[in-house]
Amino acid sequence: MKTSFFLRLSIISIAAAIILGAFGAHALENILCHYCVEIWEKSIFYQLTNSIGIILLIILQKQQIIKEKNTNLFLLLVGIILFCGSLYTLAIAKSILSEQHWIKSIMGPLTPIGGTLLITGWFVSIFYIKKK
Repeated sequence: MKTSFFLRLSIISIAAAIILGAFGAHALENILCHYCVEIWEKSIFYQLTNSIGIILLIILQKQQIIKEKNTNLFLLLVGIILFCGSLYTLAIAKSILSEQHWIKSIMGPLTPIGGTLLITGWFVSIFYIKKK
């Protein structure tokens, strides 16, 4: 995949996080429990910071500070989708659907898998730093 693909998806992810933040603050303010609001906000934070991080890595690639290998970008992008997506789903499921156990059994394992992919993506980025 080309770097421009990851750049576009990162920008879309930032816009989506802003939309989801506004949606959570306005449409869900009286629906989500306090704990679920914290989950929602944490997901937005991780989505924004990692999306901006992907853009930073792309800039560093273009400046030839790190190698142009996109494995780290792929890991980060999938990590954002799994980690943040599962947190959004769990927050809504806990508040709106009275925490349906089938949703928790499906989404619950995706959260640590996504988190592990995020951590791995950042550690892989260390190995892509060029030695000068």
